[in-house]
Amino acid sequence: MSRTVILAAAISLALAACSGKESTAPVTTETPTAGQPADASANPFMTASALPFQAPAFDKIKDGDYLPAFEEGMRQQLAEIGQI
Repeated sequence: MSRTVILAAAISLALAACSGKESTAPVTTETPTAGQPADASANPFMTASALPFQAPAFDKIKDGDYLPAFEEGMRQQLAEIGQI
């Protein structure tokens, strides 16, 4: 009998842990505009690197550098697709 009770309790706890309730606050999708550099020459992703394998200078990357680099990369990819 105790084996059945333990099994039922374990299943109940497992199902309760898988409930759809979100316990954390939802993440906003706003992008910070204050941290984005004005020109591309200040962005470490868009300048030539002297590091091995053209790795970017990770110590100079800021949060605002990612979005312009992603947009430029997508623009280049779409231009290549347009040539096909």
